[in-house]
Amino acid sequence: MSLPPGELNPRGQNDLNLILTIREPVPDHYLALKHIVSELKADSMNAIGTVHFGRFFFLNEVSNASGSYFLTLAFIATFDGSFDTYVQQFVNKLSEEFDALLQHLVVPEGVVPVHKNAHAFQAYLESQRVPSAQWYGNYPTLTAVQIRANADAAGA
Repeated sequence: MSLPPGELNPRGQNDLNLILTIREPVPDHYLALKHIVSELKADSMNAIGTVHFGRFFFLNEVSNASGSYFLTLAFIATFDGSFDTYVQQFVNKLSEEFDALLQHLVVPEGVVPVHKNAHAFQAYLESQRVPSAQWYGNYPTLTAVQIRANADAAGA
C-alpha cells in the first residue's frame, strides 16, 4: 500500500521526516548531539509502543582545517496512529531526552521543556516536518504491537 504525500493512514503506519538545524556554534553542538544520539537506547522507543522504526542521522557536512561537522540532524520514523497521539506519547515518556536534543537545535522560545510545552513542541515538529515524496509499507495496517506479537508467536 502506498499513500500520497502528506496523507496519514488512519488504520496503521505513518511516516515522520524531520530535518532540524543545529545551533551555533555548530561544531560544538554537533559533537554534543552526536554523543546524545549515540546514547539513546532502543528501550526508550519500545516504551512508546507505536514506533516501528526510528533513526537519526546528520546531513550537510562541512569540512575545514579544524575538522568536519554537520549542519543538520535528521530524524526519520514510522509510527502508528495519529501524529497528535504520537507526539503526546513522546512528551509523556521521553521529554527529558527531547529536552537534551533540543538544546542543541534552532528551536523557538517556549518549546523547552517539552513536558510543559507539549502544544508548542508539536507545532515545532509540524513546522519542521518534511513530507515523503512516496511512502510504502509492506504491512501498512499492522501496528507495531501486532507485528511484535506475530514475531513472538513465530519464535522470531
